[in-house]
Formats: sequence, C-alpha cells, structure tokens
Amino acid sequence: MDLRSMFPEFKYQYNGLSVSQIRLITEAMSNEPAAASSILPGFTYLGQFISHDIVPNTTSSSHSRENISPLLMLNSVYGDDGMDSTAQGEKIFAGGLFILGPECVAQNDRFDLFRKNGRVIIPEIRNAENIIISQFHLFWQKLHNTIFKKYFSIFPPYRRVEEETIFELTKSIVIKIFQQVVLDDFLYEVLDDEIFQLYSFGTNHHEFKTGPYILNSLDDTFIPKEFSHAVFRFGHSLIRGEYKLNKTNTFNLVDLLTQSNDHGNHITKKHEIDWNFFFGINAKDQPAFKIDLEIVDVMKSLRGIFDDGSSQVKSIIELNLMAAEIAQLPSGWSLIQHIKENIEPFKSLKSLNDKYYLAPKSNPFEKAIPCVKDLPLWLYILLEAKEHNKGHKLGKLGSIVVAEVIYQGIKFAPISVLKAKTQNQNLIIPLEAQLNTMRRIKKDQVGDLSSSNKIKLDLLNSHNPFKELLLKYKRFTMMDVITFYENYKD
Repeated sequence: MDLRSMFPEFKYQYNGLSVSQIRLITEAMSNEPAAASSILPGFTYLGQFISHDIVPNTTSSSHSRENISPLLMLNSVYGDDGMDSTAQGEKIFAGGLFILGPECVAQNDRFDLFRKNGRVIIPEIRNAENIIISQFHLFWQKLHNTIFKKYFSIFPPYRRVEEETIFELTKSIVIKIFQQVVLDDFLYEVLDDEIFQLYSFGTNHHEFKTGPYILNSLDDTFIPKEFSHAVFRFGHSLIRGEYKLNKTNTFNLVDLLTQSNDHGNHITKKHEIDWNFFFGINAKDQPAFKIDLEIVDVMKSLRGIFDDGSSQVKSIIELNLMAAEIAQLPSGWSLIQHIKENIEPFKSLKSLNDKYYLAPKSNPFEKAIPCVKDLPLWLYILLEAKEHNKGHKLGKLGSIVVAEVIYQGIKFAPISVLKAKTQNQNLIIPLEAQLNTMRRIKKDQVGDLSSSNKIKLDLLNSHNPFKELLLKYKRFTMMDVITFYENYKD
C-alpha cells in the first residue's frame, strides 16, 4: 500500500524525534483518563471498524487483507470476490448468506463469527482483535442475511441468477446504509461543528454540500499518511478501561482483548453486546473518554508481534509516534498553517485566522519539544481537541483531515450513497427496477411475476423500511439501523 500525502505541494522541513524525546513524551502522557466526553462508547469502535476497512495494518505484522482501498465499501466484511469471496482459504458465503458461527450455519441467532479449527474466517483478521469489534463485524453480516432473505422471499422459486442478483442488491443496500451511518452519525459525533457544516447537510434532508475540498480526485490505491499514521489515531484516547456489554456482564479491557476471536476463544452469551449500552439509552452511563492527552493504562502495555518480528510489550503512545516517524509527517501547526493560507473554504474561516488558534495555550511536552509549533501531528490533534472543543470533538485540523478522507472514500466508491442527487434516491431503489435488471441479466430464466408476487412487490415498496428510516429521523444513526434489524430479523 502506497501511503502518500494529502498535500504533495506542501514543502516542509521534517524534524524527527529521538528515542529520548519519545520517552519524555510517553512520561508526560502517564495520567490515567478521568474526564468523560459527550461521545457515546460505540463510536470508539465504529471508528476502529472504519479504520480496518480503509487503512492497512501499520503497527504489527499480523495478517490482514492485501490491496486495501481507501474507498469505504465494507470490503473488510464482504471480501473482494462477491459470493465467491474467501478468507483463509474458506468460503464465507453459502447461498448468498454469510456463514456464521460457532456451528457454522447461516442463521441470525449467533454470537460468534465463522471459525474453523479455532481461527476466525473473515476477510479482515483485525476485526477479531477484541470482542467489541468482532460484534460490529458480525452485526453487518447479520444485517446482510436479514435483508437478503426478505428480498429473496418475494421472488419465484430458487434460481442461481436470482441468488446472485439479490446478493449484489443486498450488498449494495448494506454498504449504503453503512456509509449513511458514517456520514450522519459518526462524523456528526466526532467532527468540530463548524467543519461538519462545511461538508454536511444542505437545505434538504440528507443532501450534502460540495466537497471534498482537498482530495478532489479519485485515487483508490492509497490512504493519506496524515490520516492513517496520525489523525485517525485520536480514537485511542476515547478507550475506556472497562465496558458493560449487557445488563449482567461488565468486562475490563484486558479481558476484552485476550478473549478475542483471533485467540481461538468463542464469543458466548455472556459476551453478547446489548447495543443500548453502546449507542442507546444506557450508553451515556459509560461514555467514551475525552479526546485529549490521556490514555488508559492498558493501551500503554500492549503485547504483540511487531514489524521487527519481536514479541514484546509496547505502549500505543510509542507506536503512534514511531508510525509518524516512519511516514515523516509534518507538524500539526505547519499543516494547519498551510491549509488556512492556501485552501478554500478554510481560508475564509475566522476561527482559523485567529492567531490564538494556531498556537495552543500550553505545551505539556516542553521538556521533549520546547516549541509548540514542532509538536508531532498526532499530539497536535489531541491538544487542539482538548483546548478548542474541551475534548468532546476533534479540533479544526483533525476534523478537516477526517472529513476529507472519509468523504472522498464514500463519494468515489463504486457503490456510494453520495452519487445520487439525494441519499433517499440512491439508497432506495424501486423493486420493479430491480426486477427489470434481473430480467435483462437472464431474461430466459426469470419469467414473469405472478399476481401474488406483484402484490408482494407493491407491499414491500409501500412499506420500505429504509425509506421509513430516512424520512423519520433527522440523523440516520447506528441505533436506527440496529432497531431496524431487531424488528425485521427472523
């Protein structure tokens, strides 16, 4: 994966960090988090799930997908070959449905991912790093299975052409739902309000303004290194030391990591997530920590096999700083200066022209880096969030980078909720048009609809749950999708 800069024209002098500087920075970030943010805990792991879909593995040598694209297409779930996709040499679909575990049957009442001989069988092995991210992966698989079976039930008896077509239709719908959640819910929660408005809602519901402003051409071969090696790692500061997964079971972070699927341990009933504790009515009882310079202790002592082949304990702080060293990233201050002086519409933002904005009020790393203008990008992102949004949202620079990469990753994706004039038009495809597509693909095998099936089509069109979701809510949230799934699953 070629990691290139968002700003190829931006020339800067790279000032690397010494081992002693990294040690001093790590010591300065020794405090355990104490302050809660307004961010619900589910967004910590939705962010990790997004990262695994578009960012290659940058910190360890564990197996991951090859040719990871920055286009947000749920390839981490679906793989690259449609119904014929495999993972670890095993098929992941049976009859258009995801195979789920542990009994390896395609049913929706499973707590675990498909596995064989203790190893999970999914395209992106990082989605088995912990119990929470595993269940995000499992949720999208279950949503696919539910929608596939609803669509398949309205058509004449089983034929391969129908199975393939309904599979692609279902996949398209699930991808667009996921993209809409990322735009409406994830970005709404983590972006600075002013930056969110530059990219988000127009005068009509679910319409988006022009953009991206920086990454305005298609390139599906790289993820910008500013995003992958620094900015999107802000999520590490959100992580809690323990999580209540359901009404009766609370686990500390160590247990959630060591009980992960990749260690050969099944997810059991006691691990099953009640999503109300992550996105719903109970989520505010365990909010994410603030976006700031404090990291939970567990993340400061991660054991793994790293790129040098060693098995050892390392701090996420050290790993993040070393990643930025490898990428030779510019400082945060120099980057925001370049943006505000050269790129519209940011040149016109009064908040970026405020002289106090560009120089944080305090420098907690003065022993290691005397000048705040030289702070590494990741540290600057955390510090500006703390100072300018009190840790409840990213600051201006962090928000710009995240918005650009994710907006581009959706806008230029082959299946994209942003390609229609409005998202309503793009997400909800009339079923008659879908049937006509099937007829064109294999006219001699698909025959005419019976009158009873026409009634089913009319009923499904008039009671389309996706239309209901889009029209009912101001924001299209992850909890809306979870509620839909719970109402429509078998």
